[in-house]
Amino acid sequence: MRTIPLLCFAILAGCSNQQPQTAREMEKVINKYLDVMMFDSVSYGNGTVSFADFRKQYEFISVVFLQEGCAPCYPKFVEWHRKMESVSHPENYTTLFIINAGSYKHFTDGSVGYEQIDERYYHVIDPGNRFLRNNSNIPRWIIDRTLLIDRENKIKLIGAPYSTEDMTKVFHLITGTKE
Repeated sequence: MRTIPLLCFAILAGCSNQQPQTAREMEKVINKYLDVMMFDSVSYGNGTVSFADFRKQYEFISVVFLQEGCAPCYPKFVEWHRKMESVSHPENYTTLFIINAGSYKHFTDGSVGYEQIDERYYHVIDPGNRFLRNNSNIPRWIIDRTLLIDRENKIKLIGAPYSTEDMTKVFHLITGTKE
């Protein structure tokens, strides 16, 4: 199983033409624990579910960190909804948007001029920025890239599964998805 994280790292480092220091930082983060357990519940559409029940349901979660007032954040939110439609994934996978905002409405109010989307993924509002504080051992630029975690909240992939063909292949390999 050790070969999958190393393969992921090799693809990430090779595809992105990272500087050696950046590649080293990415390598250090693979298999590191990502703290997402500080939340009581997550929202999906108009409903909520306890975080514990949500976590039991999914073996793999892409964690996407967004912020209110961040110019590229709402377009990234829309892009995830559009592009993940084209990536096959197992039933035990989902995406969780962790949004640093006063409320979900505050975040989506910044979407003026952007297409509206049918929300298919979970989100949690983090007005106190607990997620970043609890994960201060992970470089912020890595958190901003999106992190795929496993059932034990260990980071398995850095970046969006749809970003490149190679990333999609690694995502499928990690999650056991048939292409």
